[in-house]
Amino acid sequence: MKCKQGWGRRGFSVIEALAAIALLAIAMAPIYLMLQQMSDAALRAERLVEARSVFDTVQALITGGEQAPANIQGWTVTVLDEQIEHEGRVDGYVGGRYFTAALTRTEVEISKQGFVLQRSMIRLELDPIYETPDEALFSNF
Repeated sequence: MKCKQGWGRRGFSVIEALAAIALLAIAMAPIYLMLQQMSDAALRAERLVEARSVFDTVQALITGGEQAPANIQGWTVTVLDEQIEHEGRVDGYVGGRYFTAALTRTEVEISKQGFVLQRSMIRLELDPIYETPDEALFSNF
């Protein structure tokens, strides 16, 4: 249709522009969601690396016989030791000494800002009890 004033039809109408913007918004929504998921995954991976480093520190402290602090580098650390039940006491002879053996399971939970890492450690603890074979023979053990 020709305009009476001689103007040619140039550009888009307001409705056409709004329709284009709506289509663009619909097309961009999945991209935004994908970027949000990638950002969350990157944050989880970063937290996992940090938590693993803290766990390695806690493991080294526990293995060395020390108590782990409740807070390491902003991470809350919870440690629960549990003696693993076994029937009877175990004794043996290793390296020139008699010993008792016990298994201990240590549950470690490390948390920070909603991220939680839980790990278990099982340790074999050998406690020397006899210095000589004669002590072992005449004991009640």
